[in-house]
Amino acid sequence: MNKLKWAIPVLFLGLIFSSCKKEEFLTDASVMLDFSQDTVLFDTVFTTVGSTTELFKIYNRENRPINVSSIYLAGGSSSQFRMNVDGIGGTSFENIEIPAEDSLFIFVEVTVDPNGINSPLIVTDSILFQTNGNLQDVDLVAWGQDAYFFFGNQPFENFPSIVCLDDSGDCFNGAGPVNVTWENDKPYVIYGYLFLDEGDFLQINPGCQIHFHESSGLWVFPGGQIQAIGTAEEPIVFQGDRLEDDFDDIPGQWDRIWVNENPNGNPNTFEHCIIKNNFLGIQAEPLILEEEDLLEPGANNTLRLNKCVVKNNSGASLLLRNYNVEAENCLFANAGQFNAAITGEGTYTFNHCTFGNFWSFGTRSDPAFFASNSYQDVLGNIQVRSLDLCRVTNSVIYGNSFDEIGYFLDDATENELIFDAVLFKVDELDFSDPDIFMNVVVNQNPQFVSPSDGDFHLESMTSPLIDRPLSTLPGVISPITDIENTDITGNFRDWGAYEFVE
Repeated sequence: MNKLKWAIPVLFLGLIFSSCKKEEFLTDASVMLDFSQDTVLFDTVFTTVGSTTELFKIYNRENRPINVSSIYLAGGSSSQFRMNVDGIGGTSFENIEIPAEDSLFIFVEVTVDPNGINSPLIVTDSILFQTNGNLQDVDLVAWGQDAYFFFGNQPFENFPSIVCLDDSGDCFNGAGPVNVTWENDKPYVIYGYLFLDEGDFLQINPGCQIHFHESSGLWVFPGGQIQAIGTAEEPIVFQGDRLEDDFDDIPGQWDRIWVNENPNGNPNTFEHCIIKNNFLGIQAEPLILEEEDLLEPGANNTLRLNKCVVKNNSGASLLLRNYNVEAENCLFANAGQFNAAITGEGTYTFNHCTFGNFWSFGTRSDPAFFASNSYQDVLGNIQVRSLDLCRVTNSVIYGNSFDEIGYFLDDATENELIFDAVLFKVDELDFSDPDIFMNVVVNQNPQFVSPSDGDFHLESMTSPLIDRPLSTLPGVISPITDIENTDITGNFRDWGAYEFVE
């Protein structure tokens, strides 16, 4: 009986040890790993700046665990790539267990060393895996591009760090105004805000590619000036610094282009430019730094936009206050709020422009085009100004909302708001005032090719925008080419930025 009493717990203990015994690794030489991809490809990466993180998975398809005896970068510690295996960073790892029918994540990043040349370069390496005597690999390929870098290095109250146009380090006590020309030899990458101080002048030549990091932007301070003059063949592009294909049309990747007043009346000019994927495309207004600035008159200089595309803005394409704007042959497309929001005083003319808002990243309640002579300032006061002129001619204002035009004019001042030779979409808006709405077409589908994808060409000859009578208002002249420099012949011209071509 005593023997039986001891036999039962011993037997039970044996069962415990038996059940806890670790399953042996599969050591057969035929065992091979599977990979989610055989090549990890990084789209263009700017030199000296770390890439985004790519990942792939290793699979054990067997019904028993396997031991990967080594995982290592072929380039070792000198590799420009970095990896992380199952949460641990390094260049080599040993005895990595993968349970039966399980997988393992490997994360990879790359930093490309500058090569001193302007053309892109290819950086390669591989990750090697040794399992039961078998050697397998996953290739790593990165396209690198040298660039001009501007890093915000000076704090500015209630604002991201700024960097001067001359990169001197002190934007307010530097060597004085600078005159700088950007050539199309390498991209320009901006971290923080690039700051054009009073008297600074920036000329951007055709084909330049300007990239902004998250929350970064371009600030033309009072008295500064920018001229970005591209061509149809070589437009200037302002965009984010995420170069993967998945980010081609993602809004909100950077902040804005902000232009202030110029007391000398010097215009800020953008021609054949693409401004995309930011929060605000362009914000133009006099700068308010002190309380007394709130009562200052509007700017006496002009923002000139010719044959520009401003699109995929998570806020507004244009945010304009107390300024002067001349826009012709431009596309303002797909914003989370307004394509154009005008408040306060100033003179604003839009001729042969397409305002198309088919925002697809959420709901939208704001009209594509809004104008008002009043606004609430930063202290909460309602300011009423005289809107000297806000005129839209030979254009189209359309989208996927109900009312794509909105306006409010306080009668306390003289205002002039005109829509002449315009197709627009409305639901509840009263458009019966003949002093405001002249020669208009309402709620007819303009027949864009693919507006939600940003293609606002006209799809067919049946579009109501084709061969329309043009505005005859004084000072309104239709250009002889469209946004893409398409020649226009005959006695008629299409409304909007794009001329229909069969």
